[in-house]
Amino acid sequence: MRTLEKIHYLDTVAVLRLFDSKAYTHILKPCYYLSKTGDGWVYVLTSFLSVLIAGYENLYFWSLLLAFSIERPLYYILKNSLKRNRPFKIINIKNLIVPSDQFSFPSGHTSAAFLFCIITLYFIPGLLFYCCLGQF
Repeated sequence: MRTLEKIHYLDTVAVLRLFDSKAYTHILKPCYYLSKTGDGWVYVLTSFLSVLIAGYENLYFWSLLLAFSIERPLYYILKNSLKRNRPFKIINIKNLIVPSDQFSFPSGHTSAAFLFCIITLYFIPGLLFYCCLGQF
């Protein structure tokens, strides 16, 4: 079995086991709201707060703006080139959250969150200590 087929098989088995077990039902509402934080409003709010605090001269704001202006088009091109179907379209499972687009890879939430965290930790490295301790 080729590597990608093996990964797809393991992914399918994991999703089916999770949905069959119903182990996820008690975390649906928190996961829904957590997922909504990845829709971009947190990044925009943080950027504007940094402008209010430090003005337009702050490098944090401009770094976020530059990084997202590069990342978003790349993400869009990759997602629409790879065209990986969402699991609920491949496997007969109920979709719990309405996706904002048709394809699942790369994840827009994940790519944006990773970019945001890396830039934020670069400018505020003390947050890493608190994040690692679970106090953030």
